[in-house]
Amino acid sequence: FEARTKYAILGGRIAGKNLIKFAANTLTLKNTDGGSKDSIELIVKIALGKSLHIEGKKNGESMWTYDTKRTSSNTGDVFEVTLDTEMTLSEKSKVYKFLKAAYPYGAFNTRSNKIHIFVDKKTGTNSRPNSKLMFTSKRMEPRLLT
Repeated sequence: FEARTKYAILGGRIAGKNLIKFAANTLTLKNTDGGSKDSIELIVKIALGKSLHIEGKKNGESMWTYDTKRTSSNTGDVFEVTLDTEMTLSEKSKVYKFLKAAYPYGAFNTRSNKIHIFVDKKTGTNSRPNSKLMFTSKRMEPRLLT
């Protein structure tokens, strides 16, 4: 599926082109400004129940990405889910600049998180089985060599 449109409002003062495309479990939304030819793009790739990839681009350059991978197991004895995520930010992105100015811990280039949920259905009670929740977060920054 692919759709392209052109738009002009306020007598053509605001004009441009939109592209909407869906193929092979990937959705692409792209807007190109008519005057400056600047473009912004959102790409979403999904594998149901397994992974998700989202990327924001400006003028073809990646500004940020968000990736997640899910693994799960559900048997009569155990329910277990692991969710691994990674987010990257370009120093040129508005999100990076906002975090650098307003977030108490500053901005980051790469951040990864891991959530692991484990429920033992055999022990504990029916209304409250034994369970464990683990969360880890890593923030990775480039190191400058002087």
